Amino acid sequence: MQERELDMLISKRWDPRKGVSKQLGTIRFFVLISFIGIFIIGEIVSVPYLHLFWLITLIIVWLLPRGIRIRTKRKLEPHHWFLCLWCRYPLDGLDDEGVCPECGAGYRKDVCVNLYRSAYRGYTPDPAVLIEREKELWREAIKLRDGMKDE
Repeated sequence: MQERELDMLISKRWDPRKGVSKQLGTIRFFVLISFIGIFIIGEIVSVPYLHLFWLITLIIVWLLPRGIRIRTKRKLEPHHWFLCLWCRYPLDGLDDEGVCPECGAGYRKDVCVNLYRSAYRGYTPDPAVLIEREKELWREAIKLRDGMKDE
C-alpha cells in the first residue's frame, strides 16, 4: 500500500499539500470523460441544460484544489513552512517531531518544511533531482504518518 501511495504522490495524482486528494484524480477523470460523452450523446438526444451542468461540475473539480493551494500558500510564511503534510494544520510552536493534533499523523519538521518548499518555491531544479528528493521525503512522511520508525 505504501508503494502505491508513494507512486501517486510522486506522479502528482495525489498531493495533500495542494488539496489534490486520492479520489479527486478519479473524479476529474470521470467528469472529463462524462463531459466529452455528453457532447457526443447531446448530438443524438437533446437534454436541456445537461451540457451546462457538466461544464459547471468540470470547472468546480478543477478550481477547488486551486483555492486550497492559494490558502495554503498564504499560511506557509507566517507559520515558517511548518504545516502538517496531510491536513495542512499549522505546527509551528510544537515540537520538531510528534503527532499532528488535528489529524493524528506523525510529523517531523524537516520533512514537512522541505516538502512544502519543494511544492511552493519559485524555482524548479533539475526534474530528476527533484523527483528523487521528493520520493525520499514522501517515503519518510508516510512512515511518520503510519507511526513506523526507520527500518
